[in-house]
Amino acid sequence: MKRTLLGAALFGSLMKSTSAWSQQEAPAAPAQASEDATELPTVYVISEKSGRSMMNTATSAVVLDSDELEKSAGLNSAKDVLATIPNIVYVGTGNIAPAIRGIDSTGSAQGGDAFIAGTRARLNMQLDGRPMSYNEVVFGDSVLWDTQQIEVLRGAQSTLQGRNALAGTIAIRTNDPTFTPEGAFRVAGGNYDRRRVSGLLSGPLSDGVAYRLSADWSSAQSWVEGWPSYAEVQDPRRLESLNLRGKLLFEPSSIAGLRTLVTISHADYRGPQTESVDRPFDDRRSTYPFEPVFEPKTNSAIVDTQYRISSKLRFEGLLTGTDVDVRRKTAPQYGIAHIDAREYVFEPRLRYTGEERQTGVVGVYLFKAKQEEFIDIYNNLDFDDDIRTAALFGEGTQPLGDKLDLIVGARYEQEKHKRDGGRDAVADFPYEVKIDLDETYRAFLPKLGLAWHAGPASTVGVQVARGYNGGGVGVAVESPDDDQNAITRVTNYQYDPEYVWTYELWLRQTFADKRGRLTANLFYSDYRDMQLSYDLTPSDPSDYAFVVENADKVKTWGAEAGLSWLLAPGLEAFLNAGALRAEIARYPGSGYQGNELPNSPSFTASAGARWTQGRWDASFNARYSESYYSDIANQVRGEVDPYWVANAEAGVKIGPTRLYTEVTNLFDADDALSIFPGATVESDSANLLAPRQFWVGIEARW
Repeated sequence: MKRTLLGAALFGSLMKSTSAWSQQEAPAAPAQASEDATELPTVYVISEKSGRSMMNTATSAVVLDSDELEKSAGLNSAKDVLATIPNIVYVGTGNIAPAIRGIDSTGSAQGGDAFIAGTRARLNMQLDGRPMSYNEVVFGDSVLWDTQQIEVLRGAQSTLQGRNALAGTIAIRTNDPTFTPEGAFRVAGGNYDRRRVSGLLSGPLSDGVAYRLSADWSSAQSWVEGWPSYAEVQDPRRLESLNLRGKLLFEPSSIAGLRTLVTISHADYRGPQTESVDRPFDDRRSTYPFEPVFEPKTNSAIVDTQYRISSKLRFEGLLTGTDVDVRRKTAPQYGIAHIDAREYVFEPRLRYTGEERQTGVVGVYLFKAKQEEFIDIYNNLDFDDDIRTAALFGEGTQPLGDKLDLIVGARYEQEKHKRDGGRDAVADFPYEVKIDLDETYRAFLPKLGLAWHAGPASTVGVQVARGYNGGGVGVAVESPDDDQNAITRVTNYQYDPEYVWTYELWLRQTFADKRGRLTANLFYSDYRDMQLSYDLTPSDPSDYAFVVENADKVKTWGAEAGLSWLLAPGLEAFLNAGALRAEIARYPGSGYQGNELPNSPSFTASAGARWTQGRWDASFNARYSESYYSDIANQVRGEVDPYWVANAEAGVKIGPTRLYTEVTNLFDADDALSIFPGATVESDSANLLAPRQFWVGIEARW
């Protein structure tokens, strides 16, 4: 793997400390940037459920508030944010979710394999506390219109977040209703037929009751050329999303300390399954005749209640229900699919805030999901999937003197997973493609840490925590060129849960009268029984036949560092970096032992600045990645070269209206993000950086 002097030099400048790019936000309402500000605002990591500021949070976290999202170039969706964060690699639209610290958050299986085995991500993604489903995470995207803040937590978050959090957590918190009337409207357009219309209204309905309505619609054409329309799909290049959300806030004066927030939302997305191109990559074209289109739709309801029992004790209750409908459209026998799912969460908590730094939270987590699935491959397959999870969790901080804190947490989780379906062998299809899983997984997930407050502006600490992800089953079908009429073998397989112990050293430091902030994490993760894909037919790239096996040992280690500095009122700069090594340490007989995990560059970095003066604002940011391999086999043809990309935005206010323009991939780089080797060089495909794109828009707020 290539190593550059640029990477070493940039990271060397930050190695005195190492960790999270964390920007501004307060727990109840976002701290808006101001051109008159003389210090950086306090950052709170809300998703950790402990009410801590970034200065006292061990997790390597990125927190962006509404002002940064609005006035930073290229941050229109959750995946846009992920692409900018060091030690996270997002390779574009496809079957792959971002890799966090080298861990593929898609899960152990991808594409059709994941469908048959039962989709299970390693990324816990939340929207207002509701866990998002696999297809929302992988094939949809979360727009950030009317968002209070987004948090990205790197590394396993199993103790507090629970299921599907082995790689990390993304938590999006949208704005709540206000008792002061407000509204906003935005219209924007750009190249590739991009259009966007957004709006919001908020205000009081009566004494103690307020509402908020928010909507965002967008459409565009994919930059990939060559996909023809066909009978089942008209215009596979079209992307479209619709997000509607309504909130009611109840704070009755007759019941002191009670706050209930009800959220109803609808999300509807449509877009091509992948945006991969054929050689020559510079043409940005695909010759695939039946590009599939994914259409995930969700309707959800959330009830979030808080009640202050006393000055030190508060009850919190979260109840969510989600209906998920996913359709995959393509040509017959190419994988027309339908998923109908319902998911429910109930999470009551008690939060304690004692004297000085003494805090604690305990809770119960109950999750239920039922899913019915159909796909028209192998003479049609139907599956039923049922998951029930129950957990007890807690975390507390106990001061051990004036400067030292002990942090103890734990989670005990039990999950019952039942999945069955497929089809038996018959005369015209003499192969059994069948799933039959009925397992109960149990895990104890402790956390232990120490934090030393060296002074009011400096905290250092150490933490060790255990993470976990459940097991499963699957079926691999061997057939040259994926021809369903030329099957040579069917393999049923089962894999065990995977576990990790992560050890972290961390530092949080403010300086220059709180105009500067330095954050850092140094980590080592020891994975046991990691679920990795194994190619049954490595000599035939045209035969996509993979099973999932448990590798004995995988280890990752590295660092993340972030520096934010208010250089002058209205001018803030940031520099972030990540170093990573992700190695398959012990996997005998696989041929992968000693390889790097895919999508795990040794060095990544981002830098930029935001400026506001009077009516004017502007921002610029750039990110860099070292080279990395695209697959677990570390094929030379699948190695991605180092790349960098830049974005810019500028705006001007005229009364309550802001005119703005934004350009992503400012210099029109066409580097590969992932390369998929075919049987020959000519049959390779790749995901590329999206070409230069721009928005021009107008936004009014009142």
